[in-house]
Amino acid sequence: MANKAFLNGINDYKHISDLRGCVNDVEELENLLTSQYGFKSNNVRTRTDRRVNKGEIKSGWKWLLRGAQAGDCLIFHFSGHGSYTVDKDGDEEGDRRDELLCLYDMDWDDEESYLLDDELWEMTQEIPDGVLLTILLDCCHSGTGTRAIMPPSTVRSAEFTPEKVPLVILQDTVERAGSAEDGIRALAVAANDPEDEDDFASQQTVLARFVAPPPEIRKRASEATVRNAFFSGEVQGERCAKELNHVLFAGCRDDQTSADAFIDGTYRGAFTHAFCESVTSHGANVEHQSLIQFLQTWMRQNRFSQVPQLEPSRTTGPIFHFGQKSSSNTGSGTSSTDRDELLIQLMQELLAQFRSGKSAGLAADRSPGRHLVYVHGICEHLANYSQPWWEAMKPHLSTPLGSTLETARSEVNWSNIVNDRSVMGSSSRNEEINSQRVAEQIKAVLQDRSDRILLEGAPPLDRHMTPEGISGAMRSRGAFDIPGMGCADDFARYLTQSQIRRRILDRFHEEIRPRLEAGVRLDIIGHSWGTVVAYEGLRELDEEFLDGRVLNFFTVGSALSIWPVKKMLAEAFRDGRKPRHVQRWINLDAQSDVVGGPLSGNPFEVDEEFLNLYPMGCEEQGFWRLKWFSPGCAHSSYFHSNNRAVNREIFARFINRDSE
Repeated sequence: MANKAFLNGINDYKHISDLRGCVNDVEELENLLTSQYGFKSNNVRTRTDRRVNKGEIKSGWKWLLRGAQAGDCLIFHFSGHGSYTVDKDGDEEGDRRDELLCLYDMDWDDEESYLLDDELWEMTQEIPDGVLLTILLDCCHSGTGTRAIMPPSTVRSAEFTPEKVPLVILQDTVERAGSAEDGIRALAVAANDPEDEDDFASQQTVLARFVAPPPEIRKRASEATVRNAFFSGEVQGERCAKELNHVLFAGCRDDQTSADAFIDGTYRGAFTHAFCESVTSHGANVEHQSLIQFLQTWMRQNRFSQVPQLEPSRTTGPIFHFGQKSSSNTGSGTSSTDRDELLIQLMQELLAQFRSGKSAGLAADRSPGRHLVYVHGICEHLANYSQPWWEAMKPHLSTPLGSTLETARSEVNWSNIVNDRSVMGSSSRNEEINSQRVAEQIKAVLQDRSDRILLEGAPPLDRHMTPEGISGAMRSRGAFDIPGMGCADDFARYLTQSQIRRRILDRFHEEIRPRLEAGVRLDIIGHSWGTVVAYEGLRELDEEFLDGRVLNFFTVGSALSIWPVKKMLAEAFRDGRKPRHVQRWINLDAQSDVVGGPLSGNPFEVDEEFLNLYPMGCEEQGFWRLKWFSPGCAHSSYFHSNNRAVNREIFARFINRDSE
């Protein structure tokens, strides 16, 4: 039995911009395999810089497969630049795009200088039955979120061409630098000498492992139908009939960049280092599902915006699962008797991803139409309740998009259902008792949150007062109200009574499903308790093959943060996974909003969070100079006409980003 690894890393490129941590990635991963997994040193082949060319890749691949038998574990690792080019198999209907790995001598006019995803896929088909291939890619899938930093006009600048200019991940650089001022300084240093390890500013600079294609390729690719069989999992033609015989750990999503940064005293790839550190911390028997969660958590904690991916996403069992004689190589440990069933399941998942728009390189699908949907919370909401919300955001949208959404908007109105006496009358006594119990739990959480806010904001002379005393004093001044307290009974019925829940979710689907079926690109803004309805409704659509896409799912002052609510979610949805049709999930929470709160990792798979937002328009209500605001006002402050921080910098910014 021979377990083998082929590891590649490029810092010093011949024609395109250099990187800093790829060679260290190879060394760190090699050490992990030999020390933690017992790989023999002569079974780990490494190639760096000029030796990472197509000839060496092909030779190394043949070496990797030589003598491989069922039960063996093979590992292929690449750290370096990624990019894309026009699909070599495109037809008269239009050019397509292929992802690629940039090899040492990367040259857009030389096909031998890069490795296409198609080529890598074909290579994986050579793996013998029963052999587990794990691929680790620490490179970028697209250029989203990067900026080129051109060196200043000096003698050195003559040495640089656009392809030699490093791409910097602005968000991560500023975040790691600690301030915008330090971030700007870091970018300036990157332009002059990005490899100066002694300069603090340079150490905060995060380079993207991506090289932008020439303008003509970008233009043709952006107009094309995307096909990305290896990275995005499109199941096509003869590939449908072939067994998925590899597991992929990717450094980021298909619309993100992978970071090259100064970490723990030297330059590294954030993904490779996180992988090695997580395995070391949690043991060699760590399972795929646990590891991908560890990796994503590590990125958030270390202020990197990339989100590592596992494909197939449902792969189970320990990583590098060698020694298993099962004919299934997905890491699930299934036997040959249920291999066909598993294969069908995986193909359905990949097809769902493709149809829902998770193709590499395009932030916005070219699907017909754009539509905005508002989902309200509990208590009574009449028709057109969202008109003021729209008026606050509209001035900040691009002109074409604002005009489109003016007539392409709708609401999900459902508050009348929880008060429908015909439904409530059919509830059993046990159901009503259970609803009352959950309602009391929700009210207790809201009261506790509000009391904490009052205590933190109370003047020093009042600190001896009990929470009840402070709360009573504030209420006597007319400044205190807790959103949802009067209607908590209604929402408890949603959580506990299946008939009411079904009617509400059906109403959500009546608004959402037809548009997704038609390929419409949606933006959904859910508020308060409506975020629970929207989340469960979208999760119910996970298994449906719908052509549309929810580009932005905003959860605003979300009741998903309340523990009795999380506990009462449908059992299948308690994992907090992002709905499959959602491209980007953004969560917002304002100061003193006792309904909302952080969701990321608790347990929800949120992409962006904006917490502790200033509750615009609440200055006259509550003791705002003591950083205390009326919870009721704070809960609705997101939609205040003067709240540009939310309407312009969050809602409109993300919605405009995906406009055609």
